[in-house]
Amino acid sequence: MKEMMQGGTTVLFVSHDINAIRRFCTRIVWLRKGQVQEEGDVNAISDRYLDFLKIGDEYFDEIARMIVNSNTASTSSLQRRYNIGYNRAGRIMDQLEAAGIVGPSQGGKPRAVLVDAITLETILGDKNS
Repeated sequence: MKEMMQGGTTVLFVSHDINAIRRFCTRIVWLRKGQVQEEGDVNAISDRYLDFLKIGDEYFDEIARMIVNSNTASTSSLQRRYNIGYNRAGRIMDQLEAAGIVGPSQGGKPRAVLVDAITLETILGDKNS
């Protein structure tokens, strides 16, 4: 990712609070699976990010809470627990990763859970607003 400078200072601000990002930032970089998904104007990209999250599965919120509470995330556990297929479970995991709830895939290992219950509720509140 290229470095972004303003007035000779580079600032990195990481948050799932879209309102805070809109208040403090003028440019945004949306990462998905460790790659730049999009970068540019904070309002346009944050709107597209929220739209991406709204596409979510009917189980998204419930699964996100389960993952944070159990502190483990794997596609196979979603398949078993919710009786869903691999493709659907994989899409939900991709959406959880895009939302910053879980880390990237690590092969056959469970994904890292990146947020606590309080941060999750902030993310879900943004997604559902």
